[in-house]
Amino acid sequence: MKRERRDDIVARVDDAFKNPGYAEYSVDKTVEGKYKMQRTLMILAYIFGSIIVAGIVIAIISVVSALGMFAVVLVALVPLALWITVHFTWGFVSIEYKYVIDHSEFALYTVYGGKKEKLTFKCKMKEFELIAPYNDYKGRLEGFKADKTIEAVPSMNAGDIYIALHTDENHVRTALLFQVTNYTLRAFKYYNKDALVMTEAAR
Repeated sequence: MKRERRDDIVARVDDAFKNPGYAEYSVDKTVEGKYKMQRTLMILAYIFGSIIVAGIVIAIISVVSALGMFAVVLVALVPLALWITVHFTWGFVSIEYKYVIDHSEFALYTVYGGKKEKLTFKCKMKEFELIAPYNDYKGRLEGFKADKTIEAVPSMNAGDIYIALHTDENHVRTALLFQVTNYTLRAFKYYNKDALVMTEAAR
Protein backbone atom coordinates (compact mmCIF):
# COMPACT_ATOMS: atom_id res chain seq x y z
CA MET A 1 0.00 0.00 0.00
CA LYS A 2 1.41 3.38 -1.00
CA ARG A 3 2.02 5.70 1.94
CA GLU A 4 0.69 9.25 1.80
CA ARG A 5 3.31 11.95 1.71
CA ARG A 6 3.35 14.17 4.80
CA ASP A 7 2.54 17.26 2.69
CA ASP A 8 -0.55 15.52 1.31
CA ILE A 9 -1.77 14.63 4.80
CA VAL A 10 -1.22 18.18 6.09
CA ALA A 11 -3.05 19.63 3.07
CA ARG A 12 -6.00 17.29 3.57
CA VAL A 13 -6.31 18.15 7.26
CA ASP A 14 -5.92 21.85 6.51
CA ASP A 15 -8.76 21.70 3.96
CA ALA A 16 -11.01 20.03 6.55
CA PHE A 17 -10.28 22.76 9.10
CA LYS A 18 -11.05 25.50 6.55
CA ASN A 19 -14.56 24.10 6.21
CA PRO A 20 -16.68 26.02 8.75
CA GLY A 21 -18.85 22.95 9.09
CA TYR A 22 -16.11 20.91 10.70
CA ALA A 23 -13.25 21.49 13.12
CA GLU A 24 -11.43 19.20 15.50
CA TYR A 25 -8.78 20.00 18.08
CA SER A 26 -7.15 17.95 20.85
CA VAL A 27 -5.09 19.01 23.87
CA ASP A 28 -3.26 16.95 26.49
CA LYS A 29 -3.88 17.77 30.12
CA THR A 30 -0.72 19.36 31.53
CA VAL A 31 0.98 17.32 34.23
CA GLU A 32 0.80 19.73 37.16
CA GLY A 33 -0.82 20.22 40.58
CA LYS A 34 -3.38 17.64 41.68
CA TYR A 35 -3.16 15.82 38.35
CA LYS A 36 0.62 15.41 38.77
CA MET A 37 0.10 14.05 42.27
CA GLN A 38 -2.44 11.52 40.98
CA ARG A 39 0.02 10.26 38.35
CA THR A 40 2.80 9.99 40.94
CA LEU A 41 0.56 8.05 43.33
CA MET A 42 -0.49 5.74 40.50
CA ILE A 43 3.15 4.96 39.63
CA LEU A 44 3.96 4.31 43.30
CA ALA A 45 0.94 2.01 43.52
CA TYR A 46 2.25 0.02 40.54
CA ILE A 47 5.69 -0.29 42.13
CA PHE A 48 4.57 -1.26 45.63
CA GLY A 49 1.78 -3.45 44.27
CA SER A 50 4.30 -5.39 42.18
CA ILE A 51 6.65 -5.78 45.17
CA ILE A 52 3.81 -7.06 47.36
CA VAL A 53 2.57 -9.54 44.74
CA ALA A 54 6.12 -10.73 44.06
CA GLY A 55 6.67 -11.19 47.79
CA ILE A 56 3.50 -13.25 48.13
CA VAL A 57 4.51 -15.45 45.19
CA ILE A 58 8.00 -16.02 46.62
CA ALA A 59 6.49 -16.85 50.02
CA ILE A 60 4.13 -19.39 48.46
CA ILE A 61 6.97 -21.00 46.51
CA SER A 62 9.14 -21.16 49.65
CA VAL A 63 6.41 -22.82 51.72
CA VAL A 64 5.12 -25.17 49.03
CA SER A 65 8.34 -26.55 47.55
CA ALA A 66 6.39 -29.18 45.60
CA LEU A 67 5.06 -26.60 43.15
CA GLY A 68 7.83 -27.38 40.67
CA MET A 69 7.18 -25.89 37.22
CA PHE A 70 4.04 -24.20 38.53
CA ALA A 71 6.33 -21.95 40.54
CA VAL A 72 7.84 -20.66 37.29
CA VAL A 73 4.33 -19.91 36.03
CA LEU A 74 3.53 -17.99 39.21
CA VAL A 75 6.67 -15.86 38.84
CA ALA A 76 5.83 -15.14 35.19
CA LEU A 77 2.36 -13.98 36.22
CA VAL A 78 3.78 -11.04 38.20
CA PRO A 79 4.85 -8.90 35.18
CA LEU A 80 1.74 -10.03 33.31
CA ALA A 81 -0.48 -8.85 36.16
CA LEU A 82 1.39 -5.53 36.25
CA TRP A 83 0.93 -5.06 32.49
CA ILE A 84 -2.82 -5.77 32.73
CA THR A 85 -3.19 -3.38 35.67
CA VAL A 86 -1.34 -0.57 33.88
CA HIS A 87 -3.29 -1.17 30.68
CA PHE A 88 -6.66 -0.74 32.39
CA THR A 89 -5.83 1.99 34.92
CA TRP A 90 -3.18 4.34 33.48
CA GLY A 91 -5.76 5.98 31.24
CA PHE A 92 -7.36 7.60 34.28
CA VAL A 93 -4.21 9.72 34.74
CA SER A 94 -3.42 10.14 31.03
CA ILE A 95 -6.10 12.57 29.91
CA GLU A 96 -6.71 14.40 26.66
CA TYR A 97 -9.59 16.64 25.63
CA LYS A 98 -10.98 16.61 22.11
CA TYR A 99 -13.31 19.31 20.77
CA VAL A 100 -15.34 18.50 17.68
CA ILE A 101 -17.51 20.91 15.70
CA ASP A 102 -19.58 19.04 13.16
CA HIS A 103 -22.36 20.73 11.21
CA SER A 104 -23.58 23.15 13.90
CA GLU A 105 -22.98 20.75 16.82
CA PHE A 106 -20.25 21.16 19.40
CA ALA A 107 -19.05 18.05 21.25
CA LEU A 108 -16.41 17.67 23.92
CA TYR A 109 -14.79 14.29 24.55
CA THR A 110 -12.50 13.27 27.39
CA VAL A 111 -9.99 10.76 26.05
CA TYR A 112 -8.37 8.37 28.52
CA GLY A 113 -5.02 6.82 27.69
CA GLY A 114 -5.29 7.96 24.09
CA LYS A 115 -7.95 5.32 23.41
CA LYS A 116 -11.18 5.42 25.39
CA GLU A 117 -13.36 8.41 24.50
CA LYS A 118 -16.15 9.62 26.78
CA LEU A 119 -18.64 12.23 25.62
CA THR A 120 -18.50 14.97 28.25
CA PHE A 121 -20.69 17.66 26.72
CA LYS A 122 -22.67 18.21 23.53
CA CYS A 123 -25.05 20.87 22.21
CA LYS A 124 -25.99 22.94 19.19
CA MET A 125 -23.57 25.83 18.79
CA LYS A 126 -26.40 28.32 18.43
CA GLU A 127 -27.49 27.43 22.00
CA PHE A 128 -24.42 29.01 23.61
CA GLU A 129 -25.27 32.30 25.30
CA LEU A 130 -21.68 33.53 25.31
CA ILE A 131 -18.42 32.36 23.75
CA ALA A 132 -15.65 34.66 24.93
CA PRO A 133 -12.04 34.90 26.20
CA TYR A 134 -11.84 33.60 29.76
CA ASN A 135 -9.50 36.29 31.11
CA ASP A 136 -11.69 39.12 29.84
CA TYR A 137 -15.01 37.63 30.93
CA LYS A 138 -14.32 36.09 34.35
CA GLY A 139 -16.96 38.38 35.85
CA ARG A 140 -19.60 37.13 33.44
CA LEU A 141 -18.65 33.57 34.32
CA GLU A 142 -19.05 34.25 38.05
CA GLY A 143 -22.38 35.98 37.50
CA PHE A 144 -23.64 33.05 35.43
CA LYS A 145 -23.65 30.85 38.57
CA ALA A 146 -23.17 27.61 36.68
CA ASP A 147 -24.56 24.36 38.04
CA LYS A 148 -21.67 22.58 36.33
CA THR A 149 -18.26 23.89 35.27
CA ILE A 150 -16.17 21.80 32.87
CA GLU A 151 -12.48 22.70 32.68
CA ALA A 152 -11.47 20.98 29.44
CA VAL A 153 -8.16 22.80 29.12
CA PRO A 154 -4.52 21.66 29.24
CA SER A 155 -3.95 24.09 32.12
CA MET A 156 -5.63 27.19 33.48
CA ASN A 157 -2.33 28.94 32.75
CA ALA A 158 -2.54 28.07 29.05
CA GLY A 159 -3.26 30.69 26.41
CA ASP A 160 -6.39 31.08 24.26
CA ILE A 161 -8.80 29.80 26.90
CA TYR A 162 -12.42 30.59 26.16
CA ILE A 163 -15.60 30.19 28.14
CA ALA A 164 -18.89 29.05 26.64
CA LEU A 165 -22.09 29.42 28.66
CA HIS A 166 -25.05 27.13 28.06
CA THR A 167 -28.46 26.61 29.66
CA ASP A 168 -30.41 23.51 28.64
CA GLU A 169 -34.15 22.88 28.50
CA ASN A 170 -34.10 21.79 32.16
CA HIS A 171 -32.50 25.11 33.15
CA VAL A 172 -29.21 23.42 34.01
CA ARG A 173 -26.44 25.99 33.52
CA THR A 174 -23.10 24.71 32.21
CA ALA A 175 -19.91 26.73 31.93
CA LEU A 176 -17.37 25.21 29.57
CA LEU A 177 -13.72 26.25 29.55
CA PHE A 178 -11.77 25.14 26.51
CA GLN A 179 -8.82 26.16 24.33
CA VAL A 180 -9.54 27.60 20.90
CA THR A 181 -7.78 27.80 17.56
CA ASN A 182 -8.48 30.16 14.69
CA TYR A 183 -10.24 27.27 12.96
CA THR A 184 -12.64 26.67 15.84
CA LEU A 185 -13.27 30.39 16.22
CA ARG A 186 -14.13 30.57 12.54
CA ALA A 187 -16.67 27.78 12.99
CA PHE A 188 -18.17 29.46 16.06
CA LYS A 189 -18.51 32.69 14.09
CA TYR A 190 -20.24 30.85 11.27
CA TYR A 191 -22.87 29.25 13.52
CA ASN A 192 -23.27 31.70 16.42
CA LYS A 193 -21.67 35.05 15.66
CA ASP A 194 -24.04 36.93 18.01
CA ALA A 195 -22.68 35.10 21.07
CA LEU A 196 -19.02 35.11 20.01
CA VAL A 197 -16.42 37.61 21.16
CA MET A 198 -13.87 37.16 18.39
CA THR A 199 -10.12 37.36 18.99
CA GLU A 200 -7.03 36.09 17.22
CA ALA A 201 -5.79 32.75 18.55
CA ALA A 202 -2.17 31.61 18.63
CA ARG A 203 -2.97 28.44 16.64
